[in-house]
Amino acid sequence: MARITVACPHCGTSQDEPDAAISTVCRSCNTYFSLEYKQGGRRLKKQRPSRTVHCAQCNSEQKVYEDALSSVCASCGAHLSIGSYTLEGVVRQRLSTSGDIVFTPSVRYSGPEVRGQTVTVSGWIKARIRAAREIVLSKKSEVRGALVAPLIRILKGAEGEADRVQTDVLEADGILRTGPVYVRQRLVIRKDGYLEATTLTLRDVTVEPGGALSGRLDTTAVPASSDEVPEIGTDDPANDPAGETEEAA
Repeated sequence: MARITVACPHCGTSQDEPDAAISTVCRSCNTYFSLEYKQGGRRLKKQRPSRTVHCAQCNSEQKVYEDALSSVCASCGAHLSIGSYTLEGVVRQRLSTSGDIVFTPSVRYSGPEVRGQTVTVSGWIKARIRAAREIVLSKKSEVRGALVAPLIRILKGAEGEADRVQTDVLEADGILRTGPVYVRQRLVIRKDGYLEATTLTLRDVTVEPGGALSGRLDTTAVPASSDEVPEIGTDDPANDPAGETEEAA
């Protein structure tokens, strides 16, 4: 692979990098910098298609190659796994990626918190699920843990269960039975949707004809941001069995 010499914009140190790279970390001052612009007196070749992902640690946006499997966060310096996964059967690996995760109907997973960009769930999951973009419940899905994402969608025909829901927008075109629900912006129940919750903390709700909503409603204590939502707990299932922390909150 051809290489070029680039200069760190922070300390000026020169180093060699593959000419297809779009970012790197300075070997001298350990600072991340982009290679998409003119560096070291040379301009890189036309870049391959890129995409935007979110860091699983600090949630900042990152620009990476479309086919990249890993990167380094420009904000917090964390190593990023950015591969996407489609999972079947019994899953034992730790799942934390800035790519997408799809749990197929045959999946059984029990472990630490699941983190992804978009997480689509069928099957049985005993863990909290946190998505940077959205969580989608499809077909029969049972989650013994919290669902946390800016957008959560329950698809038509889906019949899911969860211990707790925390989101900006919740759209239900299928069935969801859960513990406490926190919706910071709006809840929409479509004509085939049904949401059953122990408590619903929200400020805006729309129920279309044919849809149904069940639970104790509270529109006076809606959190203004995710920082004001009651703490979810640790991500160690040995210390915090999925379901117990959510109920205690």
